Amino acid sequence: MSYLDLLDLFISGKCDFQRTLTIRPGQTINWLAHRLQKYVYIDSTEFVNLANNKTFADSLGLNQNSFEGYLFATDYEIYERSSPEEAIKLFYDAFNEFYNDTLKARTDELGFTIHEIITLASIIKGETNKEAEMPTISGVYHNRLRIGMKLQADPTIQYVIPGGWKRLTYKDLELDSPYNTYKYFGLPPGPINSPGKAAIIAALFPEKNDYLYFVADGTGGHRFGKTLTEHNNNVKKYREWLRQQKAK
Repeated sequence: MSYLDLLDLFISGKCDFQRTLTIRPGQTINWLAHRLQKYVYIDSTEFVNLANNKTFADSLGLNQNSFEGYLFATDYEIYERSSPEEAIKLFYDAFNEFYNDTLKARTDELGFTIHEIITLASIIKGETNKEAEMPTISGVYHNRLRIGMKLQADPTIQYVIPGGWKRLTYKDLELDSPYNTYKYFGLPPGPINSPGKAAIIAALFPEKNDYLYFVADGTGGHRFGKTLTEHNNNVKKYREWLRQQKAK
């Protein structure tokens, strides 16, 4: 190759740039696939199919049907047009690096599996963006699990209903799915998003409280209640807040 040909290659030749990509807490595999295709030109369909391929999951040591919940939410440096295999391995390696021996010991201490903790953490993240109240919500769900009460977590239904996230109706609550925590006891089969550090830590270290209920307060946070009566009063306050917003 001549010097002129080499110079032309440097100036106009095709190349794959390294980009910064952020997986935000709460993103699902499908949403992440959209971002990968948009920003680093990784085929979204191939990524989704591989991320839900049990054989591939087994090959990386994840004994689950899907990588949902295990593609760690953080910042990455990734090359454009990386293969789906390279991307998933990068995200899953970050999860394994985060979930260290100390967190594994805490998981065992609680009597949970890692899969159960990530599933619970994903529900906590689905309920709130406020990291400060994640341990409180975690405490609610730990309390419900301990006494055998249904989790009744809206995000688990929103994960499987057609059309994506929306305000649920009573008909939605009748959906026959193992992810319907209004219908079935215990945790759903698996995570509903990539929960992120704060939600995972909250799932492992729940606030010690007596709360069994919570409802939105209209500001992005929640009001918590120990009894059904207290909860119903909090629901009334939230509905009154909604009426005030509509009247404005």
